[in-house]
Parts: sequence; structure tokens; C-alpha cells
Amino acid sequence: MLALEVEDSCKRLAPLCDGAAFFYDSEAPFFVFLLGGQSNMVGRGTGVELDQQLLDYVQDHAEVYMAYDIDKCGKEQANTTSGNEFLRLGRETQWSAGGQCYTHGPEWGIAQHLINVCIAPQARKVKPRIYFIKFAMGSSSLHVLQRASIFLSW
Repeated sequence: MLALEVEDSCKRLAPLCDGAAFFYDSEAPFFVFLLGGQSNMVGRGTGVELDQQLLDYVQDHAEVYMAYDIDKCGKEQANTTSGNEFLRLGRETQWSAGGQCYTHGPEWGIAQHLINVCIAPQARKVKPRIYFIKFAMGSSSLHVLQRASIFLSW
């Protein structure tokens, strides 16, 4: 019964996944999420301010990685990326050229919610993996985000 409840919760969490909110790689599922938006998605929280309990909880339940490209057309600061690499999610994952420090957006809360709904209710031998692919621009209007040239480098 618990497996059906978890599957139903995952369908609600990721309704566009055609009924399967995760893929399988041998013993552990992995989740892939595209994160896009404006300044709230870029995030202005600093890595040093992250709650240690949240970091421990996420890292105890899943292997979480993020590739990012933020502020590509930034007016206030330079564009920063993960160098087309998936980096392990931690206090020092996302560099902000504008703030000259490590920052984060909602990825920690998204990871926590995904763990609560789809991962923690089931015992697993191997930690599931979560991949975030994040494209966000602060100080932009939505019509700027529609220009195809912005997305060509990804």
C-alpha cells in the first residue's frame, strides 16, 4: 500500500512525467528537473546562511547535483555558469558574480520536498539521484526570456 501512495504522490509532484516521476538506473531512481525563472530562481540566499539540518537531511537521503546558467543577459552582474557540468549541491555550488559569493535559489526547498514525498517513504539500498538544470535571469522581463538566442548556448 505504501508503494502505491508514494507513486500517487510522485505523480502529483511531477504531473508531466506521463505517470512516472522518476527513471531507473539499476537499484536507484533518478529525478531530473528543469528550473527556470527570474530573480527568485537565481536566488540571493548565501551558502553560509543555509541551515545545516537541511543540508544534512538532503545529503542523507539523495545525491543531488545541479548544472546552472544564471544572469546570461545580466544588467547588474556578469553571467555565471557551472561550466556545463553537474556540480554536487552544497553551500558552494552556485557562484554569483554580482554578489561575489556563493548563493542559492529554491533548489534546496525543492530537493527537500521531493525527498519528503518520493524518497523518504521508501527504504533503499542506494541513494536516489536528483539533477537540477537551472536557467534563470534576474532583473529581466519575461519577453527577454523568449528570445531564442539566449538559449542557444545550452
